[in-house]
Amino acid sequence: MAQIQTLMDMGFSEGDARRALQQVNGNVEQAIERLLSGAVGGEPEFPALRAEGSSPQFGTGANGPDGVIQVANAPLPPVDSFPSGLEVETLTAVPADARKDGLPCGLRNVGNTCYVNSLLQTFLHIDEFRDQMLRYRTPTEMPDAGERSAAGAAVAEPETEDAPDKESEKRARRLHGISLASELRQLFAFGLFTNRSCVDPSLLLAQLVDRRGQKLPIGSQEDVGEFMLMLLEQLEEGIRSGDFIPALQDTKPTVGAASSGVAEATDDQSGVGKAIGSAAPTAEEPAAVDVASEAPVAAAKAADEAGAPADEVADKLPDAGKADTAAEPVKAVAEETSEEGLADKKRLSILQSLFFGEQVQVFSYRHTPDDSVEAANVASGEGAQADSQPKAEGGDAEVPSGSEAPPTGSAGAAAAAPGSPKKEGPPTGSSGAAALAPKEKAKEPVPDANGMIVNEEKSDFLHIFLDVKSKSLYRAWEAARHTEVDYTTPSGSSTTACTSTWIKRLPKLLFFQLQRVMFDQETKAQVKLDDPFEFEMKIYVDRFLLANRTRATEAASNVGKLQDEKDKLEEALLGFGNFKGRSNLGVSDVLAWAAECLETNARAEASEGLPEPSSVAAQSGAAGTEKLLADLKQGAPSAVTLLRSLSDVCGAQVARLKGDVERLGNEIDEAYSDLRKEAYELYAIWVHSGIAGSGHYWAFIRDWQQDRWYRLDDARVTVVPWDEVHESAVGREGSHTSAYVLVYVQAGVAAEQRKARDHQEVSRVAETLVPSNLMLGILQDNIKFQEEQKQQEVLKAEQDLRRHAEAIFQHYAGLIHQWEPQKRIHDSTGNPHDANGRKFLHDAALLGFELFLYRLHGEQDVWTYLVAKSFEAQKAIRAWRDEDEGRILFFLSGTLRSQQAYASMLRETTSADGVKRCELIPLDAAKLATQYNTVLLQGQIVDEALQALKDDPGVLVKTVSMLAFVWARWNLENEDKFRQNEVLLIMSTLIYNTVNVLERAKRTAPERVSLAVFETACEYFLLLLHAVEWPKGWKTPLIARLQVLFPQATVAVLNRLGASMTLDVTAAQIVELREAVLQHPLTQEQARLDLFEASRSEPGQAFFERHRTLYSWVMHGDEMIAQDYVLNIVPELPGVAGFANVGT
Repeated sequence: MAQIQTLMDMGFSEGDARRALQQVNGNVEQAIERLLSGAVGGEPEFPALRAEGSSPQFGTGANGPDGVIQVANAPLPPVDSFPSGLEVETLTAVPADARKDGLPCGLRNVGNTCYVNSLLQTFLHIDEFRDQMLRYRTPTEMPDAGERSAAGAAVAEPETEDAPDKESEKRARRLHGISLASELRQLFAFGLFTNRSCVDPSLLLAQLVDRRGQKLPIGSQEDVGEFMLMLLEQLEEGIRSGDFIPALQDTKPTVGAASSGVAEATDDQSGVGKAIGSAAPTAEEPAAVDVASEAPVAAAKAADEAGAPADEVADKLPDAGKADTAAEPVKAVAEETSEEGLADKKRLSILQSLFFGEQVQVFSYRHTPDDSVEAANVASGEGAQADSQPKAEGGDAEVPSGSEAPPTGSAGAAAAAPGSPKKEGPPTGSSGAAALAPKEKAKEPVPDANGMIVNEEKSDFLHIFLDVKSKSLYRAWEAARHTEVDYTTPSGSSTTACTSTWIKRLPKLLFFQLQRVMFDQETKAQVKLDDPFEFEMKIYVDRFLLANRTRATEAASNVGKLQDEKDKLEEALLGFGNFKGRSNLGVSDVLAWAAECLETNARAEASEGLPEPSSVAAQSGAAGTEKLLADLKQGAPSAVTLLRSLSDVCGAQVARLKGDVERLGNEIDEAYSDLRKEAYELYAIWVHSGIAGSGHYWAFIRDWQQDRWYRLDDARVTVVPWDEVHESAVGREGSHTSAYVLVYVQAGVAAEQRKARDHQEVSRVAETLVPSNLMLGILQDNIKFQEEQKQQEVLKAEQDLRRHAEAIFQHYAGLIHQWEPQKRIHDSTGNPHDANGRKFLHDAALLGFELFLYRLHGEQDVWTYLVAKSFEAQKAIRAWRDEDEGRILFFLSGTLRSQQAYASMLRETTSADGVKRCELIPLDAAKLATQYNTVLLQGQIVDEALQALKDDPGVLVKTVSMLAFVWARWNLENEDKFRQNEVLLIMSTLIYNTVNVLERAKRTAPERVSLAVFETACEYFLLLLHAVEWPKGWKTPLIARLQVLFPQATVAVLNRLGASMTLDVTAAQIVELREAVLQHPLTQEQARLDLFEASRSEPGQAFFERHRTLYSWVMHGDEMIAQDYVLNIVPELPGVAGFANVGT
């Protein structure tokens, strides 16, 4: 069951997976191969075509994660190896974003495929190639597919014993070639018309196979150039097996990169067929025709159904033109009649005309008597060999051990430059292009009149390899075009052989691969070269054409001398500009600064003089310094003059050198002034960032319509300025970022792509090129994507709300983290009902609002307050909509509950549409603010009362009256138990200890002591003892003691309260007593709320510490405070004297 699930996860149906596993006895790998090759019953022959008629599915298998399109249903290719040389980065995720207006579609990186994406994007933006591929049809899509299949079956021959494996490999490769062409067409179509930000190329890459038809793991190619060659070879094979529908003759379909997938069409509708490969040949351009003639196409289609090789079937078809049948599977289908008529009669495939040029390699050396017989084999690598590796102009590049040198006559265009690792591939000198066109047999060399043996060989080329050490494109190309080697002739003599390469036929695109990886002989490892390499926006290739060989050779001879002179002058100029190797530090500037410094120092010494020496040794040294300064003052003017003169001379020399360099540059340009007809314009740049062995590729591609540049970095597509393109591409030592491939297009192609397009017309025409079922699938996918976008918007909106809720929770968690230690401060306060603990009370509410809530209302209100505080703080930052608050609070509620946090402050509701929301049960902020202000005001009054007593012990009664005011003014019993306990404890201790001191004095000398001065105070104390609900067991004895000391005071209090007043009072009487205390004159003196409010301290550590210190002072020094008060009123009172004044 696990095996079936594995195949289903790769995109295959359950039924197909079961059948495939049954056929191969459960081997998963073999089952995958059968599924891909279509060998499982019920599947079409070409797996790449399965999903054309339906919209791609989303999820695993058919599409990658995040809704990125995979063009058809097939498994991802294996990604288990990396290319050597410049390797690539790891997989990056791509969001399923919508395509941005005016930007092309990106390509997803499916694992080390950034270099592949650069190549595919380059193909996609060549209008002619893309439009031609949209016209491609597979054998099963052609109207007469059934007839061709029957014809192929009728002529198929039985296989021999040795043939099955070979034919099976050819068949597998051909099927994969067809699938590759089909997948490329689908990739192009989706790239044009999809509304998604990127397309997944996995299924296209899954069709890449080697020459035996075995699947190639992505990343197995050694470099970009080799991968491109392999892809084009297999694509050519697939194209030859199919056909192209006829091009429309009334419109030129050139599709650009608008968000809808179609760009504007040209106003000039002439030459329509040319854009899609069906124009008639012109004198300037070889005819670009369909890939194969009718006979080989028919053979391929018949072979497709019959299982026989295409070339065998073609020989037996009655109408097959054998002259047009290719001798090898991937060779060109055109026939040459003569060398002179080749340009007009040879028909080129779309791939050949776009990407492959034809070159002539000329090998020559001085003739010796026995050389002519064997010299013909030299160009093909047979016969005598060179004694040493080739030497390219512009420098000697060593070839690493185990690597091959460039083939003789390659001119850097047909094989890798020195430093490239050894590769498997096409014959030496072909750059792999010979697989797409027949190679001509070398002619028998004959010594010319000058005694030179000259051999010429023709071949196709794909890339032109340039050595970055040559610093610029033209110079590197010249150096690659002409090489010299020490050569041993067939007769055994030594001579110097020359190899030069000339272009006979130009492709429409030129690919220059810069050799930025070399083998370091010391470290025995590959290193990347980030040397600066300059290139032009427009180049002229006339000097490299075979037709201009004589004129170009003459010009190159003259230019070589001029260039050598220019190099010397530039080196001298560099020396003047970089003093001691320091960039941008000119010698002239250094001399000028030295003169200025010398003059400034001499002037400063002349005005300031020297300080007096402090020792004998110092005096001796100072004498020498004085002499030096004297000489300096005397010689400074002449030295300054000399330095400035030298600076002026250097400046003049620099100006002369610059002028000479500019003059020589103009002369070099003038030498090629008549060779400026074949223009190519810069179209794309592939950049590598990293080191040899790791890094990342991306492509810069030119937007011809709006004259700007795109950066196509896998799925990320942006518009960038030219300065950024040039900075990334030119290279800089230590930057690790530089161009690896430069792509130029013919000026005519560039002009076509610049033409204005009519958007709607181009869209209509382009849609006619795409198979209807594929176009329908794209349109359905766009509709589906639109729905997905809506769902994504809903999900994104919900994710945003969840993020808001998470931000609130994180903020709340931070507040809770701060709250916990504050909470412990409150919890550590003393117990008012414990004789010792009551001395350690402190009011934590004075620290902050949270502690006030905790003291008066409990911790749940604190949590509610902090949640509300976090909510408001994040709302101010994130500015969400009011209508979203309910959902945000709902998500917050879930988060709180998941963290087992209190969440009862969030009340859940359900709207009519079934959406759950929450609302925050608010605290009464206004009421709480009033309460907190009252707590702070009460704390301020208590502090002022105690501070006054501490400053003056004689104001004890005033302190008590201020505390009594707090008790009588507010209903502390119901509003603030803590404050009630605090106030009553202070009042009771002061009253009790004062009565004790007075009693002791009365007992000591009753005949001499008069306490009349304390009668008013004690009368006030009696009033408080009756009014305040202190415990009866405590206050009854105290009242009795006061009645003994002050009988008249007792009468006065009873008169004030009423003779019937007892200690057992009703609730109404309690109110009356409280009012009596409040209205007492001593209390009224302290009823100054406005003054207290004005002086009230702000909550915080200072307020808290002051309050705690004063309370501790009064509770620990209660007896001494009472004695100080009594002595302050009556200093010589018996029984009290001798006690220290603790109030100071």
